[in-house]
Amino acid sequence: MKLERQAGFTLLEIMLVLMIMAGGAVVVMSSTGSVEERRQSSEAGRLVALMEYAADHATMTGTPVGLQVTDSDYLFMTPQQRNTTPVIWRWVPFSKGALPGHAQSFSPAWQIELFINGDAVETRGTPQIIFYPDGAITAFQLRITDRATTRPLLTLTCNGLWPVTVLNEAQMP
Repeated sequence: MKLERQAGFTLLEIMLVLMIMAGGAVVVMSSTGSVEERRQSSEAGRLVALMEYAADHATMTGTPVGLQVTDSDYLFMTPQQRNTTPVIWRWVPFSKGALPGHAQSFSPAWQIELFINGDAVETRGTPQIIFYPDGAITAFQLRITDRATTRPLLTLTCNGLWPVTVLNEAQMP
């Protein structure tokens, strides 16, 4: 008996194309402005694409994904169960899939501020933003300003569900 091959794309292939398109859209939308502004928008687009992948990964695997943000970098993390009684969970750097397994640096020219539910949060060694398997995301606002001039550049905002919106304040009059 001869098996017929089914035509079509896998979910992973479709997600990859969508991530590339989202990153490209951010770059195209920011094509007006200086080279530095386009680079900043591109970096923000990459972060948003990684966040979208993290949200999709959490939904598909049933395991939350965390995002730890510091003033100089960001790191995607996953919970790991420790063999103790009672069971204890700890967050470790993401180690599989398309998410980077090490901290990704923000531009040194950027000043980063993270707000959760309107309150500024500090680095604490665990993720501040969680992508839950049910599609919920910790509501946050990530403000990026120019370190030298304190001029607002970008604001990434999430109200608890996808999408994350990007406001390019550098291009505003």
